Amino acid sequence: MSIDILKNLEEEEITITKAILIDKETGEIINSLDTGDRIVKKKSKEYLEDTVEWGKGLSFVKLFDNYFPRVALQLSGGAVALMSILATYIKYGSSLLCNKRNDYPLNNHDIEEITGLSNKTVSKLMSELVDNKVLARVHTGKSWKYFANPYIYCRGSRINKTLEDMFRDYPDRYK
Repeated sequence: MSIDILKNLEEEEITITKAILIDKETGEIINSLDTGDRIVKKKSKEYLEDTVEWGKGLSFVKLFDNYFPRVALQLSGGAVALMSILATYIKYGSSLLCNKRNDYPLNNHDIEEITGLSNKTVSKLMSELVDNKVLARVHTGKSWKYFANPYIYCRGSRINKTLEDMFRDYPDRYK
């Protein structure tokens, strides 16, 4: 099978479990591809050889440099510190702030325990973060849930549509 045929098969959504690579000019079998193999461009191979995989298996948060510094400059130092601490509690995909032990939404009491700050200080800083659209506070049942603004920081490369709607007007603040 030539590479051209492989491309056509992928477009037709056919799963390839084994393929051979043939030189188009000579008809000679060059190599074979098995399930899980991938073709890597020479430039990509060179990049991978000159880099080291870092933090493999560790959790991380994306921080977007087009909004984070802008909003941080408008916040008090305490709010910026809390904003940074809360980043590690963002849930993948939904941006809900969750307790790491049990995956329940974080509440102000949890944040007091995490930071050692008083109830009054946590309430004040959380209000500042909500007022500046770093977080959204949503009332559900008898409790509040906090969601991180995905324009500032999030986990993963996809967010749910409800979260997108929550912060839809955020970019307009910085035009």
